[in-house]
Amino acid sequence: MSKKDNKEQFLEDILKIINEIEIGKYIIYCITIKSCKELFTNLQEKVLKEIINIYHGELSAKEKSNTLSLWKTGNIQIIVATNAFSMRINELDIQIIIHVEFPISIENLIQKSGHAGRNRLPVKAIIFFNRKDIKTVMEVYIEEQR
Repeated sequence: MSKKDNKEQFLEDILKIINEIEIGKYIIYCITIKSCKELFTNLQEKVLKEIINIYHGELSAKEKSNTLSLWKTGNIQIIVATNAFSMRINELDIQIIIHVEFPISIENLIQKSGHAGRNRLPVKAIIFFNRKDIKTVMEVYIEEQR
């Protein structure tokens, strides 16, 4: 686990993790669509735009299908996504799972981290967090209970 209180350091930490493993795919999970969009925009400035994309519930069916197709064919190496993405994947070459906010539940953490390492190569599963995440997780949880 790693703290993310400094935005620039947080982005640099993510890039360092990504650069440690040269092969495979990376999933960066966000709890909210807003944080997903913000992180995607920030990362696009720091990595090749051709290897990164976004996936969340507000995308059109066509956008989701296109992103998923690019992901499965290996044209996209990094996906910044909400929970909407985890139901769509069954890939062998996922090497890094990054949670940029504290996961909503232990089950959520285990399920998403379990996507990595199916090819039996070394993997990383990392959680970034700060105190604000506790409030965000509670808000999402309450909203889901309605």
